[in-house]
Amino acid sequence: MTIVDQPDQPKFRVAPRWNARRGPGSHLQLAQSSAAVLKELLGAPRADRLTFLTDTRAVHQRMFRALTPEGFEAYAGTYRGEPLTSLEHRFAVVRYRGPRGRLTETRLVHPAKVASKMDRLAGYIVETFSRDWDAEGILWRCVHIFREFSHIHPYLDGNGQISRILMHVMAETSGIAVSSNWTSHVRPYDGAIGYALQCYPRHPELLVGYLKRWFGRWAAG
Repeated sequence: MTIVDQPDQPKFRVAPRWNARRGPGSHLQLAQSSAAVLKELLGAPRADRLTFLTDTRAVHQRMFRALTPEGFEAYAGTYRGEPLTSLEHRFAVVRYRGPRGRLTETRLVHPAKVASKMDRLAGYIVETFSRDWDAEGILWRCVHIFREFSHIHPYLDGNGQISRILMHVMAETSGIAVSSNWTSHVRPYDGAIGYALQCYPRHPELLVGYLKRWFGRWAAG
């Protein structure tokens, strides 16, 4: 699965594309920052975890500010579609190969709709963590949040790392034991997850089953 950003209007094409993982030393820097952020969040009070889950911008800025192109520091911690910024008209496109190897390309959420969809997702997160669920129910809710964040693709880059931290924090907060093979950087899964994400509206069980490789063994107590 490959996700790329697409400047939509000519006046914004002077703004560079951004792949935070291509800079010198970026791999190590992201591995260290992901680990540090996750450790802090898992040791934080529940209220602080919920603050992160409903608004990840401060964490995204912290992790990616040093990796943005010079003069475009706003790429870190800013949603696509933010008015009067170089992100106002930035689209994101996902490309993946299905089971038969066919290449598919789909535009993700329109930049003008990103902020409202993130607000709606934040409401869903608050509802999720203000109620009691059985083991299967909370797992499905967490997977839904993971998928919606991935589909909205709020940032120009770094969505994968943030979504994996989200999933880890939600799981730990819900009492789901997380496999030691689950990492925020580098991604622990292969490109097949793209197919499960694309099929989610019709077959959500594919993504739930896929993520059960790392989640679903329940912590004692």
